[in-house]
Amino acid sequence: MESSSVRNMQHCKSVGNILLPHLLTDFVWILLKKVSSPENETAFEAASLLKLTLEYHAQKITMVTKIVNDIYEQLSRNSSHIMKGVLLRVICLLTRASPKKVIFQLMEFPVPADRALLLMWQAASAEPSVAPQVLKTILSILKGKPGEMEETLVEKRRFSLDATNMMPVAASQALCTFLPVKSYRKVVAKFFPEFLMALMLQLFYCSQLLKDTAQDRPLYVRDGLKVLLNSSGLKEVDEALEKKNFWEQFSQVMDHQYGIHLIAKTLSECNFPQFPETLHYVYKVAVEGPRRSEDSIVTIIFFAELLNNFFKESLPEEFLVLFRNWINDSNPSVGKMSLQKIASMAPVFSEIESVCNLLLPVLDAFLSKEPTVIIRAMLTLRNILSKLDKAIYSTVCIRIASSYCPLMDHVNGGIQCMAIRHFGELLVDMSQYKRMLNHIILESLVPLILFLESNETRVVNACRYTLTICVSQLKWSTAYLLKEENYDFESVVLNICNNLVSSPPL
Repeated sequence: MESSSVRNMQHCKSVGNILLPHLLTDFVWILLKKVSSPENETAFEAASLLKLTLEYHAQKITMVTKIVNDIYEQLSRNSSHIMKGVLLRVICLLTRASPKKVIFQLMEFPVPADRALLLMWQAASAEPSVAPQVLKTILSILKGKPGEMEETLVEKRRFSLDATNMMPVAASQALCTFLPVKSYRKVVAKFFPEFLMALMLQLFYCSQLLKDTAQDRPLYVRDGLKVLLNSSGLKEVDEALEKKNFWEQFSQVMDHQYGIHLIAKTLSECNFPQFPETLHYVYKVAVEGPRRSEDSIVTIIFFAELLNNFFKESLPEEFLVLFRNWINDSNPSVGKMSLQKIASMAPVFSEIESVCNLLLPVLDAFLSKEPTVIIRAMLTLRNILSKLDKAIYSTVCIRIASSYCPLMDHVNGGIQCMAIRHFGELLVDMSQYKRMLNHIILESLVPLILFLESNETRVVNACRYTLTICVSQLKWSTAYLLKEENYDFESVVLNICNNLVSSPPL
């Protein structure tokens, strides 16, 4: 028996050395077919030759995808226990030689993984030497958007549009097999931030983009996240999310923004040791610019939550630049999200020495064609101004007041009303610096009086509020303008104009 094994080994070595790759591949293919022969002796001999050939020459095989497909079909047909072991050993050997090709093909099979595919995943994970390459390949797939054209690290390929066969979804499930393996747990530490962000992107896609057709897909992301945390020494975070009923909510259609926020918040609360490299990676992604606008939203939510928890008093200047860029992103959703996060971090941003560099992009957002962006920009601005030192405030108050003026005549009643009221609030804030604003106050009076004729009660009330402040600032009697319900509109305007000419400068 021993001499037979030695002969087989020598035969396989010599055959592998002599045959060209395509001929060696044909030889392996023939052996693979013989493995399922009903004649046991033939099957065992073929199995022995197959394993030995791949042991020494697997790197020369050219039809890896075809072989992996054939093995899947054979395993799905309930192969004998012995033959099953041979087939899985082939997967292991092919993974050792061509990890990217094998992993990509394994992710092409339908989701959820059946018993045959799970066995193949386990076999692929049994080769410790290629753990880094395998994880990099899974990560490249996991960064993809289900059903979308993608450029992978290996080649340009089209992710299947078949709702039952999406590689990123399969990659989420595959993590549950690969990450608990000892050799993979050592390697995953290097990729923790990337896997974390990739899984949060999948949470976004599965919860929003696929919710009408794939109610169970977020569960694969859930399982992948749980395994990632536990394989990275973050069992405490897993348990904290459990107490917050986070994992249970995955069985429902979870709001992706809430989910991402809660993950970041819980990681921060647990002072996770991977914070430095995670922050560095997220910053790197933000600077380089994500490929999709959805990626920006995920990045903003996660990044802002980390900053909010770890930088409570000051913020590095380079982080400020990111938010400035996000504010005026071409995607309104990105702009709104950035503005919302800036507003929630107003106490921190207001302490930054160069905070005025942030206020100007916020004012630029007043010019957006999207009403919700304008409203969010005005609310964010007020949040920061309410916390801002008055001396710094005064250096930009003229620019801010001037930015409100065009919005006072906006076609959107909500924007018009808010701009008028916020203008009045700015005048109150800057009462010590009113001389700087007199010319803008004077220019705004006639439009404000005109808007008193608006059909919208909220606009009229906002005008009354702000006009009261304007008149007070100019030391005029409020009764002159606002107490009379039946005033003569033309005479009021003429009287105001006369007063503007005759009134001495303040």
